Amino acid sequence: MTNVIAVCGTWHLGTAVCAGLLNRGCTLALFDEDSQLLNAALNGRAPTGEPGVSAALAAGADQMHSTTTLENWAGHKLCVLAYDTQPDEAGLDVRLEQAVHKFGTHSPPDAVLIVMSQLRAGTHERWSATLPERRTIVYVPENLRLGSALVDFTNPTRLIVGATEEQPALAAVNRLFPDQQPTLVLPIEAELIKHATNAYLALCITFANELGALAAHLGANPRVVTTGLKADPRVSPNAPLRPGEAFSGATLRRDLLALTSLGQRAGRSELFAAVLNLNERHAFWSLRATAEAVGGLDGKRIAVMGLTYKPGVATLRDSLPLRIVQRLTESGAHAVVFDPAADQLSADLCVERVDTATEAVTDADAVLVLAALTEVINLDWTAQRPAQAVIIDGCSGLDPEKIHEAGWQIRTIASPEGGTFSEIDGR
Repeated sequence: MTNVIAVCGTWHLGTAVCAGLLNRGCTLALFDEDSQLLNAALNGRAPTGEPGVSAALAAGADQMHSTTTLENWAGHKLCVLAYDTQPDEAGLDVRLEQAVHKFGTHSPPDAVLIVMSQLRAGTHERWSATLPERRTIVYVPENLRLGSALVDFTNPTRLIVGATEEQPALAAVNRLFPDQQPTLVLPIEAELIKHATNAYLALCITFANELGALAAHLGANPRVVTTGLKADPRVSPNAPLRPGEAFSGATLRRDLLALTSLGQRAGRSELFAAVLNLNERHAFWSLRATAEAVGGLDGKRIAVMGLTYKPGVATLRDSLPLRIVQRLTESGAHAVVFDPAADQLSADLCVERVDTATEAVTDADAVLVLAALTEVINLDWTAQRPAQAVIIDGCSGLDPEKIHEAGWQIRTIASPEGGTFSEIDGR
Protein backbone atom coordinates (compact mmCIF):
# COMPACT_ATOMS: atom_id res chain seq x y z
CA MET A 1 0.00 0.00 0.00
CA THR A 2 3.06 2.27 0.12
CA ASN A 3 2.78 3.44 -3.49
CA VAL A 4 -1.00 3.56 -3.59
CA ILE A 5 -2.84 6.86 -3.22
CA ALA A 6 -6.15 6.38 -1.39
CA VAL A 7 -8.88 8.81 -2.47
CA CYS A 8 -12.08 9.34 -0.48
CA GLY A 9 -14.92 10.94 -2.45
CA THR A 10 -16.06 10.23 -6.00
CA TRP A 11 -18.33 13.08 -7.02
CA HIS A 12 -17.09 16.17 -8.87
CA LEU A 13 -13.91 16.90 -6.89
CA GLY A 14 -12.98 13.29 -6.25
CA THR A 15 -13.39 12.05 -9.81
CA ALA A 16 -11.45 15.01 -11.21
CA VAL A 17 -8.60 14.27 -8.77
CA CYS A 18 -8.70 10.58 -9.69
CA ALA A 19 -8.68 11.35 -13.40
CA GLY A 20 -5.67 13.64 -13.04
CA LEU A 21 -3.75 11.10 -10.97
CA LEU A 22 -4.57 8.26 -13.35
CA ASN A 23 -3.28 10.33 -16.25
CA ARG A 24 0.01 10.55 -14.32
CA GLY A 25 0.16 6.77 -13.93
CA CYS A 26 -0.77 6.57 -10.24
CA THR A 27 -2.40 3.54 -8.61
CA LEU A 28 -5.52 4.44 -6.64
CA ALA A 29 -7.67 2.97 -3.91
CA LEU A 30 -11.12 4.56 -3.90
CA PHE A 31 -13.76 4.93 -1.20
CA ASP A 32 -17.11 6.65 -1.06
CA GLU A 33 -19.99 6.05 1.33
CA ASP A 34 -22.26 6.29 -1.73
CA SER A 35 -21.74 2.93 -3.42
CA GLN A 36 -23.42 4.09 -6.63
CA LEU A 37 -20.98 6.95 -7.07
CA LEU A 38 -18.06 4.67 -6.20
CA ASN A 39 -19.09 1.99 -8.70
CA ALA A 40 -19.68 4.60 -11.40
CA ALA A 41 -16.14 5.96 -10.94
CA LEU A 42 -14.63 2.47 -10.98
CA ASN A 43 -16.49 1.82 -14.23
CA GLY A 44 -15.34 5.02 -15.92
CA ARG A 45 -18.40 7.22 -15.45
CA ALA A 46 -18.04 10.73 -14.02
CA PRO A 47 -21.21 11.98 -12.30
CA THR A 48 -21.19 15.58 -13.57
CA GLY A 49 -20.28 15.25 -17.24
CA GLU A 50 -16.94 16.93 -16.53
CA PRO A 51 -14.92 17.04 -19.81
CA GLY A 52 -12.19 14.39 -20.01
CA VAL A 53 -12.88 12.82 -16.64
CA SER A 54 -14.90 9.79 -17.73
CA ALA A 55 -12.38 9.01 -20.46
CA ALA A 56 -9.49 9.16 -17.97
CA LEU A 57 -11.35 6.96 -15.48
CA ALA A 58 -12.15 4.40 -18.17
CA ALA A 59 -8.59 4.37 -19.51
CA GLY A 60 -7.19 3.92 -16.02
CA ALA A 61 -9.66 1.32 -14.78
CA ASP A 62 -6.89 -1.23 -14.20
CA GLN A 63 -5.11 1.25 -11.92
CA MET A 64 -8.08 1.58 -9.53
CA HIS A 65 -9.71 -0.61 -6.92
CA SER A 66 -12.26 -0.17 -4.16
CA THR A 67 -11.21 -0.08 -0.50
CA THR A 68 -14.71 -1.26 0.62
CA THR A 69 -14.49 0.43 4.05
CA LEU A 70 -13.41 3.79 5.43
CA GLU A 71 -11.03 1.95 7.77
CA ASN A 72 -9.25 0.37 4.80
CA TRP A 73 -8.98 3.75 3.09
CA ALA A 74 -7.46 5.27 6.23
CA GLY A 75 -4.88 2.49 6.44
CA HIS A 76 -2.84 3.82 3.51
CA LYS A 77 0.31 5.89 3.85
CA LEU A 78 -1.04 8.65 1.60
CA CYS A 79 -4.73 9.48 1.78
CA VAL A 80 -6.63 12.19 -0.08
CA LEU A 81 -9.94 13.52 1.25
CA ALA A 82 -11.91 14.79 -1.75
CA TYR A 83 -15.57 14.84 -0.78
CA ASP A 84 -17.46 17.82 -2.16
CA THR A 85 -18.20 19.54 1.14
CA GLN A 86 -21.85 19.74 2.17
CA PRO A 87 -21.83 21.58 5.49
CA ASP A 88 -24.73 21.54 7.92
CA GLU A 89 -25.99 24.62 9.76
CA ALA A 90 -22.98 24.42 12.09
CA GLY A 91 -20.59 24.37 9.11
CA LEU A 92 -19.69 20.70 9.55
CA ASP A 93 -19.80 17.81 7.10
CA VAL A 94 -20.12 14.57 9.03
CA ARG A 95 -18.43 12.60 6.23
CA LEU A 96 -15.27 14.67 6.60
CA GLU A 97 -15.35 14.34 10.38
CA GLN A 98 -15.69 10.55 10.13
CA ALA A 99 -12.90 10.26 7.57
CA VAL A 100 -10.45 12.25 9.70
CA HIS A 101 -11.39 10.25 12.78
CA LYS A 102 -10.68 6.99 10.92
CA PHE A 103 -7.39 8.39 9.65
CA GLY A 104 -6.41 9.14 13.23
CA THR A 105 -7.27 5.66 14.47
CA HIS A 106 -6.27 3.45 11.51
CA SER A 107 -3.40 5.17 9.69
CA PRO A 108 0.15 3.78 9.96
CA PRO A 109 3.03 5.87 11.37
CA ASP A 110 4.22 8.69 9.07
CA ALA A 111 0.96 8.67 7.12
CA VAL A 112 -0.18 11.89 5.45
CA LEU A 113 -3.73 13.03 4.80
CA ILE A 114 -4.10 15.63 2.05
CA VAL A 115 -7.43 17.39 2.43
CA MET A 116 -8.78 18.95 -0.76
CA SER A 117 -12.37 19.22 0.46
CA GLN A 118 -13.39 22.72 1.42
CA LEU A 119 -12.82 23.52 5.10
CA ARG A 120 -14.06 26.27 7.34
CA ALA A 121 -11.22 28.32 8.82
CA GLY A 122 -9.93 26.71 12.00
CA THR A 123 -10.79 23.13 11.00
CA HIS A 124 -7.20 22.00 10.35
CA GLU A 125 -6.11 23.07 13.82
CA ARG A 126 -9.01 21.25 15.45
CA TRP A 127 -8.38 18.05 13.50
CA SER A 128 -4.62 18.07 14.01
CA ALA A 129 -5.10 18.21 17.76
CA THR A 130 -6.84 14.81 17.64
CA LEU A 131 -4.11 12.93 15.75
CA PRO A 132 -1.49 10.63 17.28
CA GLU A 133 2.17 11.43 16.74
CA ARG A 134 3.76 10.94 13.29
CA ARG A 135 0.52 11.68 11.44
CA THR A 136 0.17 14.77 9.26
CA ILE A 137 -2.78 16.65 7.80
CA VAL A 138 -2.09 18.93 4.85
CA TYR A 139 -4.69 21.31 3.43
CA VAL A 140 -4.54 21.88 -0.33
CA PRO A 141 -7.59 24.00 -1.22
CA GLU A 142 -8.93 22.96 -4.59
CA ASN A 143 -9.66 25.44 -7.37
CA LEU A 144 -11.33 23.09 -9.84
CA ARG A 145 -13.91 24.97 -11.86
CA LEU A 146 -17.00 23.18 -13.10
CA GLY A 147 -16.42 22.46 -16.77
CA SER A 148 -12.61 22.60 -16.61
CA ALA A 149 -11.77 20.62 -13.47
CA LEU A 150 -9.33 18.18 -15.08
CA VAL A 151 -7.40 20.98 -16.78
CA ASP A 152 -7.32 22.92 -13.51
CA PHE A 153 -5.99 19.90 -11.59
CA THR A 154 -3.37 19.09 -14.22
CA ASN A 155 -2.13 22.66 -14.61
CA PRO A 156 -3.07 24.65 -11.52
CA THR A 157 -2.52 28.40 -11.72
CA ARG A 158 -1.42 28.27 -8.09
CA LEU A 159 -0.78 25.53 -5.56
CA ILE A 160 -1.47 26.61 -1.99
CA VAL A 161 -0.30 24.15 0.68
CA GLY A 162 -1.39 24.68 4.27
CA ALA A 163 0.80 22.72 6.69
CA THR A 164 2.78 23.01 9.90
CA GLU A 165 5.33 20.30 9.02
CA GLU A 166 7.10 21.26 5.82
CA GLN A 167 9.01 18.09 4.88
CA PRO A 168 6.20 15.47 4.99
CA ALA A 169 3.71 17.96 3.55
CA LEU A 170 5.76 18.87 0.48
CA ALA A 171 6.82 15.25 -0.12
CA ALA A 172 3.17 14.17 -0.15
CA VAL A 173 2.00 17.08 -2.31
CA ASN A 174 4.75 16.28 -4.81
CA ARG A 175 3.16 12.85 -5.32
CA LEU A 176 -0.01 14.58 -6.54
CA PHE A 177 1.56 17.57 -8.29
CA PRO A 178 5.08 16.53 -9.34
CA ASP A 179 5.69 19.40 -11.75
CA GLN A 180 4.32 22.26 -9.69
CA GLN A 181 5.93 24.75 -7.32
CA PRO A 182 3.79 24.92 -4.16
CA THR A 183 3.34 27.95 -1.93
CA LEU A 184 3.63 26.81 1.69
CA VAL A 185 1.50 28.75 4.18
CA LEU A 186 -0.03 28.15 7.60
CA PRO A 187 -3.19 25.99 7.55
CA ILE A 188 -5.38 28.87 8.76
CA GLU A 189 -3.99 31.01 5.93
CA ALA A 190 -4.78 28.34 3.36
CA GLU A 191 -8.32 28.04 4.70
CA LEU A 192 -8.82 31.80 4.51
CA ILE A 193 -7.31 31.99 1.01
CA LYS A 194 -9.97 29.55 -0.17
CA HIS A 195 -12.74 31.51 1.58
CA ALA A 196 -11.39 34.77 0.20
CA THR A 197 -11.13 33.53 -3.38
CA ASN A 198 -14.76 32.53 -3.64
CA ALA A 199 -16.01 35.52 -1.65
CA TYR A 200 -14.12 37.86 -3.98
CA LEU A 201 -15.63 36.20 -7.06
CA ALA A 202 -19.09 36.46 -5.53
CA LEU A 203 -18.47 40.11 -4.68
CA CYS A 204 -17.42 40.86 -8.27
CA ILE A 205 -20.51 39.17 -9.72
CA THR A 206 -22.83 40.94 -7.31
CA PHE A 207 -21.11 44.31 -7.82
CA ALA A 208 -21.46 43.96 -11.60
CA ASN A 209 -25.14 43.10 -11.33
CA GLU A 210 -25.90 46.01 -8.99
CA LEU A 211 -23.89 48.42 -11.13
CA GLY A 212 -25.56 47.06 -14.26
CA ALA A 213 -29.06 47.58 -12.88
CA LEU A 214 -28.16 51.13 -11.85
CA ALA A 215 -26.56 51.89 -15.23
CA ALA A 216 -29.62 50.63 -17.11
CA HIS A 217 -31.92 52.66 -14.87
CA LEU A 218 -29.92 55.78 -15.74
CA GLY A 219 -29.97 55.04 -19.48
CA ALA A 220 -26.41 53.71 -19.80
CA ASN A 221 -25.30 50.43 -21.33
CA PRO A 222 -24.03 48.26 -18.44
CA ARG A 223 -21.59 46.39 -20.65
CA VAL A 224 -19.97 49.63 -21.80
CA VAL A 225 -19.61 50.70 -18.17
CA THR A 226 -18.03 47.44 -16.99
CA THR A 227 -15.78 47.24 -20.06
CA GLY A 228 -14.49 50.70 -19.26
CA LEU A 229 -13.98 49.68 -15.63
CA LYS A 230 -11.90 46.66 -16.62
CA ALA A 231 -9.71 48.81 -18.84
CA ASP A 232 -8.25 50.32 -15.68
CA PRO A 233 -4.92 48.53 -15.02
CA ARG A 234 -5.85 48.20 -11.35
CA VAL A 235 -8.79 45.96 -12.30
CA SER A 236 -8.10 42.45 -13.57
CA PRO A 237 -9.38 41.82 -17.12
CA ASN A 238 -10.28 38.33 -15.90
CA ALA A 239 -12.46 39.54 -13.02
CA PRO A 240 -16.09 38.33 -13.39
CA LEU A 241 -17.44 41.85 -13.86
CA ARG A 242 -20.21 41.20 -16.36
CA PRO A 243 -23.81 42.12 -15.57
CA GLY A 244 -26.04 39.10 -15.97
CA GLU A 245 -27.21 36.20 -13.87
CA ALA A 246 -26.79 35.85 -10.13
CA PHE A 247 -24.10 33.47 -8.95
CA SER A 248 -25.32 29.94 -8.50
CA GLY A 249 -24.10 26.61 -7.16
CA ALA A 250 -23.09 25.89 -3.57
CA THR A 251 -19.43 26.92 -3.61
CA LEU A 252 -19.56 30.71 -3.46
CA ARG A 253 -22.52 30.72 -1.11
CA ARG A 254 -20.76 28.26 1.22
CA ASP A 255 -17.73 30.53 1.62
CA LEU A 256 -19.83 33.63 2.11
CA LEU A 257 -21.80 31.88 4.83
CA ALA A 258 -18.56 30.75 6.46
CA LEU A 259 -17.11 34.27 6.40
CA THR A 260 -20.38 35.73 7.67
CA SER A 261 -20.34 33.33 10.60
CA LEU A 262 -16.66 33.88 11.31
CA GLY A 263 -17.07 37.62 10.85
CA GLN A 264 -19.81 37.80 13.46
CA ARG A 265 -17.23 36.86 16.07
CA ALA A 266 -15.03 39.76 15.03
CA GLY A 267 -17.80 42.26 14.28
CA ARG A 268 -17.03 42.13 10.55
CA SER A 269 -19.88 40.19 8.98
CA GLU A 270 -21.87 42.90 7.18
CA LEU A 271 -20.16 42.84 3.78
CA PHE A 272 -20.44 39.07 3.31
CA ALA A 273 -24.07 39.01 4.45
CA ALA A 274 -24.90 41.89 2.10
CA VAL A 275 -23.46 40.03 -0.91
CA LEU A 276 -25.65 37.02 -0.12
CA ASN A 277 -28.75 39.16 0.28
CA LEU A 278 -28.16 41.20 -2.88
CA ASN A 279 -27.48 38.08 -4.93
CA GLU A 280 -30.72 36.49 -3.75
CA ARG A 281 -32.66 39.64 -4.64
CA HIS A 282 -31.15 39.65 -8.12
CA ALA A 283 -31.59 35.90 -8.66
CA PHE A 284 -35.19 36.06 -9.92
CA TRP A 285 -35.14 39.25 -11.97
CA SER A 286 -35.53 37.23 -15.18
CA LEU A 287 -38.63 35.55 -13.77
CA ARG A 288 -40.16 38.92 -12.94
CA ALA A 289 -39.26 40.18 -16.43
CA THR A 290 -40.92 37.14 -18.00
CA ALA A 291 -44.12 37.69 -16.05
CA GLU A 292 -44.13 41.36 -17.11
CA ALA A 293 -43.54 40.44 -20.75
CA VAL A 294 -46.47 38.03 -21.04
CA GLY A 295 -48.91 39.67 -18.63
CA GLY A 296 -48.62 37.09 -15.88
CA LEU A 297 -47.35 33.52 -15.90
CA ASP A 298 -50.49 31.51 -15.20
CA GLY A 299 -51.36 29.37 -18.22
CA LYS A 300 -48.48 30.67 -20.33
CA ARG A 301 -46.11 28.46 -22.31
CA ILE A 302 -42.56 29.46 -21.43
CA ALA A 303 -39.55 28.01 -23.25
CA VAL A 304 -36.60 27.64 -20.85
CA MET A 305 -33.12 27.36 -22.31
CA GLY A 306 -30.58 25.91 -19.87
CA LEU A 307 -31.00 24.11 -16.56
CA THR A 308 -27.50 24.00 -15.12
CA TYR A 309 -25.61 26.98 -13.78
CA LYS A 310 -22.81 26.42 -16.29
CA PRO A 311 -23.60 25.48 -19.90
CA GLY A 312 -22.53 22.08 -21.11
CA VAL A 313 -22.32 20.36 -17.71
CA ALA A 314 -24.69 17.78 -16.28
CA THR A 315 -25.15 18.43 -12.59
CA LEU A 316 -28.32 20.13 -11.37
CA ARG A 317 -27.09 20.34 -7.79
CA ASP A 318 -27.71 23.85 -6.37
CA SER A 319 -28.78 25.11 -9.80
CA LEU A 320 -30.39 28.57 -9.89
CA PRO A 321 -32.04 27.87 -13.29
CA LEU A 322 -33.74 24.87 -11.71
CA ARG A 323 -35.05 27.07 -8.89
CA ILE A 324 -36.41 29.51 -11.47
CA VAL A 325 -38.15 26.68 -13.34
CA GLN A 326 -39.73 25.56 -10.08
CA ARG A 327 -41.03 29.09 -9.50
CA LEU A 328 -42.40 29.14 -13.06
CA THR A 329 -44.44 25.99 -12.51
CA GLU A 330 -45.61 27.17 -9.08
CA SER A 331 -46.93 30.30 -10.82
CA GLY A 332 -49.02 28.20 -13.20
CA ALA A 333 -46.79 28.40 -16.28
CA HIS A 334 -46.21 25.45 -18.60
CA ALA A 335 -42.42 25.23 -18.75
CA VAL A 336 -40.87 23.60 -21.82
CA VAL A 337 -37.21 23.06 -21.03
CA PHE A 338 -34.18 22.40 -23.22
CA ASP A 339 -30.72 21.43 -22.01
CA PRO A 340 -29.10 18.47 -23.77
CA ALA A 341 -26.36 17.96 -21.15
CA ALA A 342 -28.36 18.30 -17.92
CA ASP A 343 -29.08 15.33 -15.69
CA GLN A 344 -32.49 13.71 -15.55
CA LEU A 345 -35.11 15.87 -13.87
CA SER A 346 -37.08 14.85 -10.83
CA ALA A 347 -40.48 13.39 -11.57
CA ASP A 348 -41.91 15.90 -9.09
CA LEU A 349 -40.98 18.77 -11.39
CA CYS A 350 -43.96 19.23 -13.70
CA VAL A 351 -42.25 20.37 -16.90
CA GLU A 352 -42.02 19.24 -20.51
CA ARG A 353 -38.48 18.43 -21.57
CA VAL A 354 -37.66 18.50 -25.28
CA ASP A 355 -34.69 17.45 -27.40
CA THR A 356 -34.17 20.59 -29.48
CA ALA A 357 -34.25 24.32 -28.98
CA THR A 358 -36.76 24.67 -31.84
CA GLU A 359 -39.20 22.34 -30.08
CA ALA A 360 -39.00 24.48 -26.98
CA VAL A 361 -39.52 27.77 -28.83
CA THR A 362 -42.44 26.63 -30.99
CA ASP A 363 -45.70 28.24 -29.77
CA ALA A 364 -43.96 29.72 -26.71
CA ASP A 365 -45.35 32.91 -25.20
CA ALA A 366 -41.79 33.83 -24.18
CA VAL A 367 -38.29 32.36 -24.28
CA LEU A 368 -36.34 32.49 -21.03
CA VAL A 369 -32.59 31.95 -21.55
CA LEU A 370 -30.90 30.85 -18.32
CA ALA A 371 -27.61 29.41 -19.66
CA ALA A 372 -25.58 30.38 -22.71
CA LEU A 373 -25.96 27.05 -24.49
CA THR A 374 -24.17 26.80 -27.82
CA GLU A 375 -27.36 25.47 -29.42
CA VAL A 376 -29.22 28.60 -28.31
CA ILE A 377 -26.51 31.11 -29.28
CA ASN A 378 -26.34 29.57 -32.77
CA LEU A 379 -30.10 29.16 -33.21
CA ASP A 380 -31.64 30.62 -36.38
CA TRP A 381 -34.14 32.87 -34.62
CA THR A 382 -35.70 34.03 -37.89
CA ALA A 383 -36.88 30.46 -38.55
CA GLN A 384 -38.61 30.00 -35.19
CA ARG A 385 -42.39 30.10 -34.75
CA PRO A 386 -43.29 31.23 -31.23
CA ALA A 387 -46.65 32.53 -30.10
CA GLN A 388 -44.86 35.77 -29.16
CA ALA A 389 -41.36 36.71 -30.31
CA VAL A 390 -40.08 37.72 -26.88
CA ILE A 391 -36.79 36.69 -25.25
CA ILE A 392 -35.71 37.31 -21.69
CA ASP A 393 -31.95 36.80 -21.62
CA GLY A 394 -31.28 35.95 -17.99
CA CYS A 395 -27.59 35.19 -18.50
CA SER A 396 -26.54 37.92 -20.97
CA GLY A 397 -25.53 35.19 -23.40
CA LEU A 398 -27.16 36.49 -26.59
CA ASP A 399 -26.30 39.35 -28.93
CA PRO A 400 -29.24 41.79 -28.67
CA GLU A 401 -28.55 43.29 -32.11
CA LYS A 402 -28.77 39.90 -33.80
CA ILE A 403 -31.93 39.09 -31.89
CA HIS A 404 -33.49 42.41 -32.96
CA GLU A 405 -32.49 41.80 -36.57
CA ALA A 406 -34.28 38.44 -36.41
CA GLY A 407 -37.52 40.20 -35.49
CA TRP A 408 -37.62 39.56 -31.77
CA GLN A 409 -38.00 41.71 -28.70
CA ILE A 410 -35.38 41.06 -26.03
CA ARG A 411 -35.01 42.04 -22.39
CA THR A 412 -31.66 41.80 -20.65
CA ILE A 413 -30.17 43.19 -17.48
CA ALA A 414 -29.30 46.18 -19.69
CA SER A 415 -32.99 47.00 -20.12
CA PRO A 416 -34.06 49.91 -17.90
CA GLU A 417 -35.53 48.57 -14.68
CA GLY A 418 -39.28 48.71 -14.92
CA GLY A 419 -39.05 49.94 -18.50
CA THR A 420 -40.35 48.39 -21.69
CA PHE A 421 -38.77 46.01 -24.11
CA SER A 422 -36.86 47.25 -27.11
CA GLU A 423 -39.60 47.44 -29.71
CA ILE A 424 -38.95 46.77 -33.38
CA ASP A 425 -41.00 45.74 -36.33
CA GLY A 426 -41.27 41.98 -35.92
CA ARG A 427 -43.72 39.38 -37.06
